[in-house]
Amino acid sequence: CVAIEPVYGHTIYNADKMCKLLERYPSENLRVIYDPVNLLDPSKEDGREAMWQDFLDRLGDRLAVVHVKDYEIVDGRKKDLPAASGRMDYSHIKKLAEAKPGLDFLIESAQDKDIPAIKEYFGF
Repeated sequence: CVAIEPVYGHTIYNADKMCKLLERYPSENLRVIYDPVNLLDPSKEDGREAMWQDFLDRLGDRLAVVHVKDYEIVDGRKKDLPAASGRMDYSHIKKLAEAKPGLDFLIESAQDKDIPAIKEYFGF
């Protein structure tokens, strides 16, 4: 199994590009890594929830894993932060976790000291 993570500013950067790739290579062994922060164009933060929902509507059945982190925009650039410490709206992530109980969620951009606050935020 191979999983590809779409990232804004890279070759595969949105749902359209990922769908085209999956259509070209229709193997069930080709999966998707969902990282909503990495999909975000820092200059188009408005509309992010609709973009994330569209991505999940179109590709949710092909997800291998979800990356969980947060972000802030500084001088027009996105900066990764530990989960629950920035601007991220996690409501769609929580719904995804409820809908797909076997899906793996990986914490990114966090240090050991951040884990207690993340666990508390998500209710672990």
